[in-house]
Amino acid sequence: MTRDIEANAQKIADALTSAQQIPKLSSEAGQLTLDDAFSIASRVRELQGKKRVGRKVGFTNRTIWPVYGVDRPIWGEVHEDGLFSTDQPVNLARYSEPRIEPEIVLGLGDAPTAEMNNEQLAGCVD
Repeated sequence: MTRDIEANAQKIADALTSAQQIPKLSSEAGQLTLDDAFSIASRVRELQGKKRVGRKVGFTNRTIWPVYGVDRPIWGEVHEDGLFSTDQPVNLARYSEPRIEPEIVLGLGDAPTAEMNNEQLAGCVD
């Protein structure tokens, strides 16, 4: 890998802490691979002391894959500080360019399996 994971992660963590914009890492020389991005993001979360409370899957709509240059769904992490109830105000001042992407989050008490029917899947929700 040609990228310095630690330096890029620190640059992003600092920008997030100060709500400042930085140039996209993809605009720098060289390619940013998906593995690079996941490594950098993981390190940013470590630097910020983020507590993971779950996972999410994105890019499940195949029709948008060409727009974003992806060829499969991508897993992401859900963190404690990113969960808000519908009656909880969100302070946008801490973000340099706030973008809201509301999603429904379900906590699972049991792991679903591929063989489950809809009723069994619903039974996994905690």
